[in-house]
Amino acid sequence: MPASSTKPRKAVSAGAIPIWVYDIGEDGVQAFTDFGIENLIELIKFYKEHPELLRR
Repeated sequence: MPASSTKPRKAVSAGAIPIWVYDIGEDGVQAFTDFGIENLIELIKFYKEHPELLRR
């Protein structure tokens, strides 16, 4: 795979779309779009306010 390529993976949740960014050695790190980060922040706030909705 070329250096710094991106490869979409399945969404963690609606609106939070993770993207895997790879280097030359095939090592990768998960990244998010700006929109995905905003939605992830909102999800965290929501579940902090409603922890009873989290499944354990």
